[in-house]
Amino acid sequence: MLTLVVIILFLIAVSIIALVVVRKLPQLASLHIEESSREKLKQLKKSLIVSRMIRKLEAVKKKVIAPETWQRVQYIVRQSYTRLKMLEEKYRANTADAKIKILLKRGLANIVDDPELAEQCFLDVITLDPRNLDAYEGLSQIYLERKNMHEAQEIAEFLIKINPAARGRYFFELAQKFLQIGDGAEAWKYALQSVDIEPANPKYLDFIIELAILQGSTQDGREYLERLRGVNPENAKLTDFEERLQVLAKEARKAKVHK
Repeated sequence: MLTLVVIILFLIAVSIIALVVVRKLPQLASLHIEESSREKLKQLKKSLIVSRMIRKLEAVKKKVIAPETWQRVQYIVRQSYTRLKMLEEKYRANTADAKIKILLKRGLANIVDDPELAEQCFLDVITLDPRNLDAYEGLSQIYLERKNMHEAQEIAEFLIKINPAARGRYFFELAQKFLQIGDGAEAWKYALQSVDIEPANPKYLDFIIELAILQGSTQDGREYLERLRGVNPENAKLTDFEERLQVLAKEARKAKVHK
């Protein structure tokens, strides 16, 4: 008889736990895409739920269950909750992954047409996954397009940490945008870093030669022109660069004469 009572109590306890968990799962599944806080996913506090169930069983325990049997019931309740909690966490992880995919898809689709929405989507992804490369690159694209250079530089710092293999590209993108907004000094700084990282990249060399000519630096222009010639001797712009550097040098000599 005692064994039967224990079994019945165990089944009641498990049923209560399962009911609580099942009621929570739809809440996780129906989270709005725009909600970003991790706190929205923190459900089912073990101590509160288990304590409540044990309190409900206390009255029964005093009547029909011996102390040693009661300890066993408590153990079974806690173990059952732990197993169900693991299932809930697995479901929650799957839900988070699905949410990230939806947010990324929406963000990438709206970078041009609705950058505000795209920015929020990428920020929400980072809240769920602080090292999500696609989200950081999406934000970088938005800030560079807006010419929000402070934000673009901050994002580039994170990108370099999580994807160091592409740091040359991140520096180069900053250099290009700084040149567009007329900040030659910052453009030169980042162009140098990109070339230092990838010294044989024709695209980076082409850019830094152009930048050197624009800034009137014949010496730097010739240095990188020779490097480009060695890397890509068939480059169609070699002759143009050479002629422009010659003109630049001639103008520099004239300027010295008139001083």
